Amino acid sequence: MIVERKSAAHNGFFSNVAMLSLLNILSALLPLLLLPFYLKTLGASAYGLILLSQVFCLYLVIICDYGFNLFLPREIASNKENLSEVCKIISSVFIVKIGLLLISFVALILATQISDQLLEISSLLLFAFIYVIANALNPMSIFQGFEVLQLYSLTMLATKLLSACGILIFIAGPGDAELVLLIQGSFSLLGSAILFVAMIIKFKLRFLFVSFEDIYRVCKGASVYFISRLSNEGLSNTVSFLLGIKLGPDSLSIFYSAERFYRAGLLMLTPITQSLYPYMTRVKNIKFFTVIFGAIILAASLGISMSFIFIDQILILLFDSLAGQISEVYKIFMLALWLGAIGTLLGFPFLGALGHIREANVSIVYGAFMGLVILLVVYLFSDHVVFFVFPLIGFEAVTLFFRAYFIRKNRVGAAPQ
Repeated sequence: MIVERKSAAHNGFFSNVAMLSLLNILSALLPLLLLPFYLKTLGASAYGLILLSQVFCLYLVIICDYGFNLFLPREIASNKENLSEVCKIISSVFIVKIGLLLISFVALILATQISDQLLEISSLLLFAFIYVIANALNPMSIFQGFEVLQLYSLTMLATKLLSACGILIFIAGPGDAELVLLIQGSFSLLGSAILFVAMIIKFKLRFLFVSFEDIYRVCKGASVYFISRLSNEGLSNTVSFLLGIKLGPDSLSIFYSAERFYRAGLLMLTPITQSLYPYMTRVKNIKFFTVIFGAIILAASLGISMSFIFIDQILILLFDSLAGQISEVYKIFMLALWLGAIGTLLGFPFLGALGHIREANVSIVYGAFMGLVILLVVYLFSDHVVFFVFPLIGFEAVTLFFRAYFIRKNRVGAAPQ
């Protein structure tokens, strides 16, 4: 009986990984495949302005999520048998998210009044805000907590494909920059709405009246995750934002084109981490984690090494005259990717799942601090796109070092002697 339960748990884990992998392969490939179209149709300058508006709105995405993407899966996995408690937690979370959405919109309007550069792209920012709404309503973390990710993956696959088709059909020139954001945001919002309804039906959830204490509890519980996410994604956004401000939209387009490969690599790892986190929280199977960890790092090392052989030919095919500049940045990004793959697996899927949430978070804060120090030096003294990758390398290296040091020093996951 025990063997059967373990086998069922493994099957559920691998099923979730398979579906999320399919989604993330598409999520990684579509932006890469659309990049040449954007650069050719819109031009590097117009596309850079789109990116600048998206980067700014990603700050608002982080604020609206407030760490709930990591808080909710753990809470749901731990209270799966208590539906009323799960409903109370989810109700509290969405009340907070709605409040944060309103605050974020006010902050967006104020930012356009304070900054002349943001005022110039105010229409782009308003269209980009649609994605902020869609992300706040997306119940992905709830599907993750229940460890049922097939419906989520299929819905997101469909909306991403429809969004890409809409862009290819309707985008014709630099004047369509707002339309790009409208199409992307609308289909993201559609996917979130479908999943929101499906969540209520599938898991038999209901929204409850909650007390101030309930709201305070979820805010307090998610705050530690918010700090780590703000440190992680906040640093990445700040790198892109300051690069765009200092070097202009053309340079931001080149940086983003290379960064997409780095993000795609981390995105390919997401199905493993999103499935491992609730699974390891529940079963704490160290042996299973070790096998997965070794296989992923070996595959990442081989994949990154092989990419250096073919990347120049691929970039020439995709980007033509910009290939040389993008290739230079890409090769630096691959070091950040390799460090990030190891550090990510040692983070919440391992340390967090085994109860060391503080250490998993604090390591990110240390990494972000180092990244910000490097970014300040680069911003003040460098005018080359390549050097803006170094803050991300510093972040990944320091985060990995502190996680590995803590695991080794405290023999985390080792059998008691």
